[in-house]
Amino acid sequence: MRSSASSRWPSPGGGAVLAGDDVHVWQLVVDDSVDAAAAQAVLSPEECRRASRLVRESDRRAFRAVRAALRRLLGAYLGTDARTLRFSYGEHGKPRLADGPDRAPAFNVSHSGQLGMIAVTARRAVGIDVEQGLREVDWQGIAQRFFAPQECARLEGLAPAQQRREFFRYWTHKEAYVKACGRGLSLPLDRVVIDLDAPAGKRLGDRRSAGGPWFLCELEVPDGYHAALAVAGANLVVRRFNLPGQARGSA
Repeated sequence: MRSSASSRWPSPGGGAVLAGDDVHVWQLVVDDSVDAAAAQAVLSPEECRRASRLVRESDRRAFRAVRAALRRLLGAYLGTDARTLRFSYGEHGKPRLADGPDRAPAFNVSHSGQLGMIAVTARRAVGIDVEQGLREVDWQGIAQRFFAPQECARLEGLAPAQQRREFFRYWTHKEAYVKACGRGLSLPLDRVVIDLDAPAGKRLGDRRSAGGPWFLCELEVPDGYHAALAVAGANLVVRRFNLPGQARGSA
């Protein structure tokens, strides 16, 4: 895997290029610099309704900002107006472009706290997950319910100060893979066995649930967060980009 980083945001219609082996990972910090009105102006009525149903204002702001970023990104890759894009959803909720052209990219989105992540590929199945590691969560109960025996044993063998961090490493890998497959929780998470000590191309330990070669890796994110990426296939080029204040841009 090769990687690079840039703060450049492809302008809509500017011919953003996504090569066949590329995986573009975009990171967005949702803070006070995000123009909420500009973000909402890009969204569909259904997306606005989904945002309004969220209880906390911080969650509504993050949803709008990340969805607006996704629309602008896909519009840039396709050279089209971000507001005209339509989405459909698979049986387990995985989004894709509705009636998109053959060249339409595959993508996946995740956000937690103030951090949003978007992964885009040419046609490879892709999943991404980010989690705020400091939030309150019964990680021990979740591990006992959803982790494989060897994963639980590894957690229990760690010092208490390390266990919570390792839990989130496991969880983001599992979530990214399940999202990439598009199967949601219909795929039991205890069958998605992750070997965190293995190279990125060999971290999925249980091939019965793999269905082919998979690339899983951790992503470098700000302190307090954990993130992972899952992509079908091998020989990938992962490129990292930041989206500073992107929601102030034009649609």
